[in-house]
Amino acid sequence: MTNASTNSFQEGAQAIKYCLSEVNQQGCRVLLSIPTLAIIICCNLLKVIIMIMMFRTRNSNAKPLVTRGDAIQSFIELPDPTTDDMCLYDKNMIEKGFWERAKLPQEYYPRKRLWFGACSTKRWVITNVMAVATLVVLGAVNFSFPKSISDAWLLGLDTAASEQTVVNIGMTGKGLSGVVSNLLLADLPQALFSLLFLSYNSLFTFMYAADEWHRFAHEKKTLRVSSPIGDQRSTYWLQMPYKAAFPLVAIAFVFHWLISESLYFSRIAIYDLDGKYVPENDISTIGYSFKPLVLVLCLGILVVCGFGIISGFVRFKAGLPLAGGCSAVISAACHGAAQGDCGDDVLRPLKWCVVCGADSLQEAGNKTQHTHWREEFWNSRDLPGHCAFSSAELAMPTPGHFYK
Repeated sequence: MTNASTNSFQEGAQAIKYCLSEVNQQGCRVLLSIPTLAIIICCNLLKVIIMIMMFRTRNSNAKPLVTRGDAIQSFIELPDPTTDDMCLYDKNMIEKGFWERAKLPQEYYPRKRLWFGACSTKRWVITNVMAVATLVVLGAVNFSFPKSISDAWLLGLDTAASEQTVVNIGMTGKGLSGVVSNLLLADLPQALFSLLFLSYNSLFTFMYAADEWHRFAHEKKTLRVSSPIGDQRSTYWLQMPYKAAFPLVAIAFVFHWLISESLYFSRIAIYDLDGKYVPENDISTIGYSFKPLVLVLCLGILVVCGFGIISGFVRFKAGLPLAGGCSAVISAACHGAAQGDCGDDVLRPLKWCVVCGADSLQEAGNKTQHTHWREEFWNSRDLPGHCAFSSAELAMPTPGHFYK
């Protein structure tokens, strides 16, 4: 046993000062915990059942609202009268209750919003506080062990090396209770990181969905829906563009690997003086490696700062009102056609533009091609215009003009 593993090792109340060893024939075995294996099998079985249920729902006549395109198609086909005449209302106005008052025309003033605004401030705060707290705890744990930093940094990432392992960090135990408690402790960082990854993945999914939403004001695009028909696009395999999804998956893979090399379950086999294996005396504990944990901390700081820079400096294209995940804003942008008279618009490329008022007259030039829009706007240039999704080639709203 090396100094790296004897500095803090003790058996019960007796501290071990030194050990004597001799070269002996090594024995290898596969250790299997039946209760742990049963729990894993049950969890995976539950996942399979849920996936089968979701697959059956996808292939039924139901129309689940999974993507933003699903919501747009649903609101175009079945407009919600609650959000009529609110085409310029954004999620901040909805959250402040402006839509419950008189639906007054709004002046169009396009602004390039930060990606940060796609998600609520509460969600950002909770996610970042969790990330920072996790990094602080890992840092405190890492530098609390009585180990020379200079010596530890010279070691590699191989967790099997005896020099890497610091045993007995206060959680040693025998029997099944020792196995279960130390397995849970060793996997706790993995569970925390999985939770953080899901939180950040959700944030980026929202931001990229909002980016695609804002692009509808600048170019005609088909809807991205769960069950595409005609020219409609299917959903992303990883719920966001691959240029963002693959780096996130790669970062998650590196984190999980480094964490597994930092804190891991360790089982110490006990042999008597005659070399006979004594299983009832086996000790379960936690293995610890300094260098991988330092790399986790450094990479975590870089990732959190990088995500903050992306969300705090990158802006959406100006045009559509900021929707985020607010269904009322999405609904308000879909009142372009009378109910039941949308035709095949949802199957063709759409663009958010002026569909009623002087702006649309100037661009379209032919009233007869757009009889399904509300007629009262076509005979008066003094009334506010209206913006919505359309498959026609129409103009964007004019800054300074009023729309409802």
